[in-house]
Parts: sequence; structure tokens; C-alpha cells
Amino acid sequence: MGLFFCSQYGIELGELKLVFDVLHPTLCRHFGLPHDPKDFEESVKVLEGSFIKIRERTVSFLNPSVRDYLNAYLNDIKLLTIFASVAPRFIWARELWRHVHHDSERFSGENDVALAQAFAGMGETEKFPLRRQSAEPPHHSYPYDLYPSQRIELLLDWAVVADSEAYSQSAIILLNKAEYTAWSDGTKLIDLFLAIRRDEFYKSLIQAKAIIDLLEQVIVGIFRDNYVPSDDLESMCDRIDENRNEFSNDVIAAMREAIVSEIESAYERTAGMDSESTLSDHATILEKLGNRIGLSKVIIKDALLKVEERIGQVRDDTSDAEPPQLTGRRTDEDTFDNTALKNLFAPLADDTSML
Repeated sequence: MGLFFCSQYGIELGELKLVFDVLHPTLCRHFGLPHDPKDFEESVKVLEGSFIKIRERTVSFLNPSVRDYLNAYLNDIKLLTIFASVAPRFIWARELWRHVHHDSERFSGENDVALAQAFAGMGETEKFPLRRQSAEPPHHSYPYDLYPSQRIELLLDWAVVADSEAYSQSAIILLNKAEYTAWSDGTKLIDLFLAIRRDEFYKSLIQAKAIIDLLEQVIVGIFRDNYVPSDDLESMCDRIDENRNEFSNDVIAAMREAIVSEIESAYERTAGMDSESTLSDHATILEKLGNRIGLSKVIIKDALLKVEERIGQVRDDTSDAEPPQLTGRRTDEDTFDNTALKNLFAPLADDTSML
């Protein structure tokens, strides 16, 4: 059951054990059953080949029918609230929440409320790390859980459904403390801002005004305090420009500053790009954004010339590069003259004369 609320593509064996180590003791206590430190290893041995498969330490269901069976089986809201009370990760909690909240045929509004209330422990967001360090060399850091913007969205869902000020306060704390990037959070925060202002679902959100104000501050901060890649800048600007009347002058000004900075830094931005198609796309975005804010044609043209200059450098580097040697260099000249041909068939002729 722990695997059901993980990614449909599977989960690393060690990470699945972390889920098991939280859920298994809780369920054993609830049902009055004994449990042992070796239960995880034993469970994996029993289930492998019949319900689950393991490939390169990634555990997944053996076939889709197993997931379909569990989807139908997991309809006991009391059991699901027990899961929610000890949810080990935000991404796991989100899948559990969607399982109930998005299935109105099996679960009632009262079920939604009960489940939302059961996630109370998730309000202490600092207990759930965003990244983890790989156990295998070279021990790199990798994304482990939902990004801040995704966590905030989930907390606000629970705040509305459970009519909970505690969840709203947790979202406010996260808005104030978390580190954001344009790539992971930019458009999500903009969409969330618009949803709170417009959607009927958020009409009852406690502290909605404070949350809206903070969302704008975070969006401004992303524009001003972070490097925003051109494709992310385009996506964020598209969202804001389509709904310009919803945003404050601070957001519009910060967006304009980010566009101007990206265009004026065309030389520096393109220095690390070594693909003609990437550079061409970058030029298209710069021209689009520059025209959108009414930037001087001269400034836009100068930026595009710098991109064209970089494209020329990439072409020169490509043409100067030595073609790959697929079979290695030939050290001896390969000749095949009449003498070599005669020597090739001479043994055959000798054999024929002996018959």
C-alpha cells in the first residue's frame, strides 16, 4: 500500500523502506499486530515476482492490474486517514489526497474533510527535506520531495477543505522562508495567485489577503533576486501579461526589469550555449519579450546581433572540429594488385590440378 502512493514509475528501494518504516509500525499498532525490523526485507521477498518487480534497485508494480486492484481496494477512509497522519513525504501525501479528493463517486465531502484534517503533521514543513543526498558515490544531491510552490498549493487545499487557519499559517510561514526558483516555482506561484483571486474554491480561504500579498512579493523576488532563464521568463511573462489587471504595479515593474536585464545581458547569457537551435530559440524569445514591453528597437537589434555572433562562433567551432574516427586510423596503405589476386587463388588452382 505504501508503494501505491509513490510514483507510478517506481521508487528506489531505500526510499521505499523509509515509507515502510513509517507506515508499517503504525498499522501494526492500530491492528494489534507484532512487527520486526526484518519485516521490510521479508515483505519484499514475498511480493517480488507476484505483485512487484525490482530492476536496478527500483521497485514498481509487476503490471498495471495490481495498481488497479489496489485503487479499488483502498476505499476505507478510516484506513486512509491513518496513512495521512504519518505521511512520510509531501509528494506521497499529494497522491493520497488526490486519491480521495478527485474521486467524488466513492468519497464524500465529509471524507475530504476527515482526510484533510489528518494531514496536520504536514504543517511542520521544515521536517520534510526538499533534497536528499544519494547513498551511492559520488553522493550527489537530488530532488526528493515537492517544491515549495507545490507544498503551498497542497497546504491551501487542506486549509479550504478543513476550514483550517493552521494550514493557512503554515503556508504563510513557507512563503516567508522558502527559497524559490523560476524553473520550479515561477509559473506555479502565478497560477496559484490567480486561482486564489478568481476560483470559487478559494472563497473561504482563511487569511487569503495576506497569502495573496505574500505571493506577489515572492513573484517579485523571483524576478529581481534570481537568474530567470529565457524560457522560464517567457512562461512567467505570458501568464502575467494575459492577466495584467490582476497584478500590482510592483509585479509588472519587476517583470519589465527582468526582461530588460535578459536582453541587455545577451552576450553573457549566450556564452554557454553551444547549440544553434537553442540560440535561435533564445533570439526569438528576446525579440518577443522586448517588443512586448515596448523596448527600443535599437536595443533589441543589438541583442539579436550578439546572439547571431554567438551562432557564428558555434558554426566555426563545428566546422573546425576534426571528424570522428569510427574505425581508427589506417597505418598501412591497403593495396590489392594483380600479384595479390594471383596469390589469393593459387592454392585453389593447385588443389584442382591434384584431382
